[in-house]
Amino acid sequence: MEDEMGDIWLDSQTWFYRPAVGNLWEEKFRDKSFDSYLGKSSHPTQNHGLHLYLRVFLNPINKRTAAKDADKKTFPIKDWSPAAWEKFREEFQKQSNMWNNKFWLIPPRHFSVADHDLGRKFVRPNVACQVHIELVDSRNQAHRKINVFNIDVDEVRRRDDIDDANPRLGKFRSDDRHLDSTDVRTGPRTYEDHDGNEYTVKNHYTIAHEVGHALGLKHIGALKHTEKCELAMKFKEDKKDPKDIPSSMRGGGNAKVCYGEFDNDAIGLAENIMGLGYKFEAVNAAPWQERLGMHTNTTPYDWRVSLIPLHPQTVSEQDRRARDQRKWIAM
Repeated sequence: MEDEMGDIWLDSQTWFYRPAVGNLWEEKFRDKSFDSYLGKSSHPTQNHGLHLYLRVFLNPINKRTAAKDADKKTFPIKDWSPAAWEKFREEFQKQSNMWNNKFWLIPPRHFSVADHDLGRKFVRPNVACQVHIELVDSRNQAHRKINVFNIDVDEVRRRDDIDDANPRLGKFRSDDRHLDSTDVRTGPRTYEDHDGNEYTVKNHYTIAHEVGHALGLKHIGALKHTEKCELAMKFKEDKKDPKDIPSSMRGGGNAKVCYGEFDNDAIGLAENIMGLGYKFEAVNAAPWQERLGMHTNTTPYDWRVSLIPLHPQTVSEQDRRARDQRKWIAM
């Protein structure tokens, strides 16, 4: 595939791992989920960069009076004003940028393809991870279309005030294909464990969370394979009657336990960006690791994750002679 400048973009759908070929450095991949570019550093003091490109079509929903959220609750909505819509777009970009400068991938010992030769020594850069969100004007240009509703918050409040003890609506629950105007608000979230102990997450970022889903990430309990989240997903797979499932485990991968709630064995899990919070961990780097494996003909998790910036490292001749010692079995 070629773009307007004649540059070659490889199709990720045709890629497969070829261990006999050895390590490679393929610069560009296109994919239905997002594109990626692996750029070499121009100076030995700089890291290489893996850039993910996600084109998003934000579709403002107008001329409707109601919309259903992810829990199938019906919320009153209203048309977007130009100012409100611009504010939402700005916040979408702002929260998307939270994913930048969070991960640095450390090359495996046997990966020497992109070392800098300085004569008497070699320098091996790490790979800095970046994401670029481009808001496009049509669905045909986009990797992902997201419908965005403007919640009529005054009407929601009026309905909820009818019975303060039993609000009818509360907060619209967004997902990675549907967002709402209240998602520009960030603030604390509370959650409980199974003993009823209450915890508070300092900041919750709905848009950044949903961008994580757009990049292919599941909820934090699924990413970390917690026992309770795995059980919740098994209940759904087995089509178990919801009445026989604890409420915190209903919904498969969307169950509360998969967000890190109601899990006494994993206190603090909910603070992750793919839970209810704002923190990043090594498991959140998976989209970059997986794509880097394609670019370099390595296995993704050969690349270790650092959550702090790392400078390029001098490597020994022994490291440069290292080979991938794993024994491959032809399938």
